[in-house]
Amino acid sequence: MKYLAIIIGILVFTACRPENSNNEATLVEIFSNSQIRFEIENCGCFGCGDSELKITRLDKKYIVTGDDIKQELVISEDQFLQIKDYVSSKTLSKSKSRFSCTMNTEYRIGSYFTYVKFSDESCSVLEDLMEIMKKST
Repeated sequence: MKYLAIIIGILVFTACRPENSNNEATLVEIFSNSQIRFEIENCGCFGCGDSELKITRLDKKYIVTGDDIKQELVISEDQFLQIKDYVSSKTLSKSKSRFSCTMNTEYRIGSYFTYVKFSDESCSVLEDLMEIMKKST
């Protein structure tokens, strides 16, 4: 009986583990949620740090909050779709950047169980995302 409980525990643990699927279906699922979480982990020469960015859907507008954002931003649906396209291009791209930097930044976007993950080899993803969010529509 003890072994049966251990086997069931192992099966439950492996069935509930997070799944990283960098594909179009996962991106569609993530971007259809009412809240999207961006976990950002960067490591450089002098240590590592992490931050978080959240986009919350409210009707046809979106509220952006995060560790590095002093005041919440309101973005349009058009800006949200630009962010989705940008993330899709970074996630689904198989090409490597021609540029490199001294810091490694990993992006994990989604929820605990369903997410996509990619690295920023050019040190420009966060700046690009902020530029999209700050554009006036």
